[in-house]
Amino acid sequence: IYISSLNVKKPLRTWKKAKDVFVYPKPTYIYGKLYDNFSGFLFADYHNMNNKILSLRISDVVYKWKYDDICFEAPPYISLVLFNRWKFVWTFNGPLYNADIYWDALLTYLYINNKDIKKTKEEYGWVQYVKNEEGVEEKISCWTDDMLTDKYKKELKDVIPGNELALH
Repeated sequence: IYISSLNVKKPLRTWKKAKDVFVYPKPTYIYGKLYDNFSGFLFADYHNMNNKILSLRISDVVYKWKYDDICFEAPPYISLVLFNRWKFVWTFNGPLYNADIYWDALLTYLYINNKDIKKTKEEYGWVQYVKNEEGVEEKISCWTDDMLTDKYKKELKDVIPGNELALH
């Protein structure tokens, strides 16, 4: 077998640093022809196949620093391309409807708030706008305790996420 590229990193290395606080990310998969309906970071042709038989990429969570904040880019993944045609991708998303919220909270906890989960929850800045009974839009924090282990769900149940200073 002629291997085009082999790029291997431990896919959950960052999560393991916070595994006592954050639940295990939900594994999901997608597959299909390499060039049919595959778009975005994980599905683009980064493998540089050039008519090779096999390409394997394994990556930890992808993020970047922008000014003084951390920006989530892509979840951990395992990507396999066969015969320059078929692609199989396993990703590790948070246990939520939105992987961005899970990974952003985890990265903020690790690299900005020095593993202080109470501070992370209090200052969490992602919001959504919801109309109340009077029809007025309100900012509601996207934080959910579902991304935390049972121990921290109980410990932080009285902490209000996203104080007014953090909501933007």
